[in-house]
Amino acid sequence: MKKLFASAFALLAVSLTYAQSNKDVSTQTGNQNEATITQVGTLNDNTMLQNGNTNDATIRQEGTGNENDVLSEGNQNLVTLNQLGTANVNLTTQSGNQNKAENVQNGTENSIEQLQTGSFNSMKGTQTGLDNDIFQQQTGLGHVATGSQNGADNEIVQLQASNSSFAGAWQTGDDNSIRQQQHLGTGHYAYHVQNGDNNTVLSYQEGPGQWLTNRGFQTGDFNLIEQTQYGTMHDARDTQIGDYNTITVEQFGAGHHHTGRQQGDYNTMTVSQSN
Repeated sequence: MKKLFASAFALLAVSLTYAQSNKDVSTQTGNQNEATITQVGTLNDNTMLQNGNTNDATIRQEGTGNENDVLSEGNQNLVTLNQLGTANVNLTTQSGNQNKAENVQNGTENSIEQLQTGSFNSMKGTQTGLDNDIFQQQTGLGHVATGSQNGADNEIVQLQASNSSFAGAWQTGDDNSIRQQQHLGTGHYAYHVQNGDNNTVLSYQEGPGQWLTNRGFQTGDFNLIEQTQYGTMHDARDTQIGDYNTITVEQFGAGHHHTGRQQGDYNTMTVSQSN
């Protein structure tokens, strides 16, 4: 009986240890790929596939229940991830050559999803806090996207197609949302900053021209900026300081410029330019 009890106790101890263990499944197919995986804590899960040549991945998970899934297909792609905290999730998919994805998650239940198709693209996500979400998608060549969140329940969506566009989004506070879309054309630029709670930015840029620029700065709560550009060489710059302000801008054709500023509460501005 003592031997049976000892065996049962040993089996239970092994089962508990296994249940709290970290898990890594990493696969490399090709030549001169590099991967460094570090897991500190319990119940962290990493899955990685490198398919091609000279791809590089550095993954660090520290905490409990963090999850990472990486697919790098092509050559000379780079992935860097640092997860610190509890139940953070990262998904990165690269298809092409010399793409780069760099992410930092510090907190609880933050989520990043990245999709890169093409070459020479760069993405970066930084999250500090609780339940923040970033989604980034790049199709084409030479795009740069960066998203930073400090707070809770913030959302960033960045969609880039064609070539050589920049999208930057920075959020400090809670329940903020930034959506940046760049389609067709070359060299589009979107830059938006939110400080406060429940602010929203909707930025849309579509060529087939070049150099469409949207900028927005929000300080306060429940503000809305909506900027839409079709054509070439438009510029829109908006600033909101206060609460419950709304700016809507539409630019069609070529070469339009807009600068808007609201300071106070419950202001509304609507601008439409075309030629």
